[in-house]
Amino acid sequence: PESRLSMDKVRSLCYFDKSWWNLGDQARFKMTFPSGSTCINEIVEITRIRTKVDVQWQSGEIAHNISTTKLKINENTLESCGFFPYDVVRMNFNDKKYSSQIGIVCSSDVDACTCQVRWFPSLVENSFDKIQACIEQRISRSVSWTTEESAFDLKLDPDLTFRVGDIVTSSHNEALNIGEVIGFVCGVVKVALNYPDKGYDGVTVFPPESLILISENTSLT
Repeated sequence: PESRLSMDKVRSLCYFDKSWWNLGDQARFKMTFPSGSTCINEIVEITRIRTKVDVQWQSGEIAHNISTTKLKINENTLESCGFFPYDVVRMNFNDKKYSSQIGIVCSSDVDACTCQVRWFPSLVENSFDKIQACIEQRISRSVSWTTEESAFDLKLDPDLTFRVGDIVTSSHNEALNIGEVIGFVCGVVKVALNYPDKGYDGVTVFPPESLILISENTSLT
């Protein structure tokens, strides 16, 4: 597109609830009552911030309510065998036997350099019916199997590996407008949808093969 555009010709991709706050930010306090009704009270100002997070380690273990002051960003580049749960992987060698499979890392043993991987047949046709059938098969685990693999025999598939918070769209245009990745389950990605023109918000799942990561270089035309 042109470098200069009228404001009425563009829209923000920040469709989702704000989760990052700065001191001095002003907001309306939203309270949800036990009955389910929501009340928006008077404007408030942020004067103190305390953040806690849930962390999933490479072993698959989940730690809850960890203060962010006790964590630090890993500034070192992970080795080629450094995999995390929900990474999408393939075998690190050419073999027709494995070419039609994708693996989802369940856990990683850093000391032994091994991974527990759940394998699924790849989605081969990106049509709505095939996507739905793939979702049902993966959630039911009717066509999956788990193996322990050497991390050196695996390679990450960067086009199919997503993180919580990623903004995505679907390669099958009828299935999804724009959504935010909020989790993973049984070889599929949980996505919070947003249709601003239709006033609809909801959560659904998609195979990673049917999603496209939206970045600064992504064309939505």
